[in-house]
Amino acid sequence: MPDFEPTDEQQRVLSHDLAVPARVSAGPGTGKSATVVALIQQLLDGRPDTRVRMLTFTRAATSELAKKVAEHVTAVVERPSTVHSFAISVLLRNEGAGDFPRPLRMADEWEQRHIVDETLARRIGTTVKRVGWLFQELAANWESLVPKENPRVPPEVRAAFQGAWQEHRRVLGYTLMAELPYQLLQALG
Repeated sequence: MPDFEPTDEQQRVLSHDLAVPARVSAGPGTGKSATVVALIQQLLDGRPDTRVRMLTFTRAATSELAKKVAEHVTAVVERPSTVHSFAISVLLRNEGAGDFPRPLRMADEWEQRHIVDETLARRIGTTVKRVGWLFQELAANWESLVPKENPRVPPEVRAAFQGAWQEHRRVLGYTLMAELPYQLLQALG
């Protein structure tokens, strides 16, 4: 990487024991992408046959990382992608992986708000707002992989929601974007 002089913090990342998982979290413009590209270059210098896959949480971060990688083409072979995009690609390449309707069809925001949420609220006798809370709870659980229940939702409504939602998604054949990382984890587990 041209003229990359790591700060002390960046050097700690570059010196990290790669056998131990780690996460780099920092604000915009702090050099995360440049540090990751330098780390990958270190990996490849020692073992040129190493394969590296970079995943981000947002399309904006993926785009920024792709620009940094393009400046240093020997560092990475594959273009970075989002966690969700990676999950889709793995699940679709492995028939039977993941518990979602086939073919894979993502519900968009309009469909979720006007069809999924409203239909489920009527079906289980609750409000659209409460269904929204339940989907937020599911998304948080899928993303963190640590179940946590919203105290504003009675257990009987949660149970009715789970059953109605599973049936609803089978009948209408949709999957939610937020559940893809969890589906991948389940398929790999």
